[in-house]
Amino acid sequence: MKIKHKLTDEVLLTIVGDSLQGANLQGANLKEANLQYANLQGANLRGVNLKGANLRGTNLQGANLQGANLQYANLPAEVIRIDGLRWDVTIFQDWITIGCQHHHIDEWDKFTDDEIAEMHDDALEFWKENKQKLFTIANLTK
Repeated sequence: MKIKHKLTDEVLLTIVGDSLQGANLQGANLKEANLQYANLQGANLRGVNLKGANLRGTNLQGANLQGANLQYANLPAEVIRIDGLRWDVTIFQDWITIGCQHHHIDEWDKFTDDEIAEMHDDALEFWKENKQKLFTIANLTK
């Protein structure tokens, strides 16, 4: 299988077998692709067109989905996307992505105020305001 860039048609990745683990698919057009049960763990899916793609049973642990088009995608029920806050939030399994920061829920829980403050000027205020809510939502997906 070949995955091509949606604008340039350049081949980004040729896949042999069924694993896309760690693949850089940034900008790829995977519209209506059947990725059921694919291993996309750690893959860069930033800006990927996944409109109508079948992602049921797909391993997306650690995948970067920032800016991905997931309209009409068949997603695992555990994916939660929260827009409209200072930063967009995506919660999937035990992972939380806030803006460009993507960490396991255990890592988020262990971050000190200083570590959060180093992420962005407004991060500590955001974190103090939303931490408990985000953990409550994340725990519902387990």
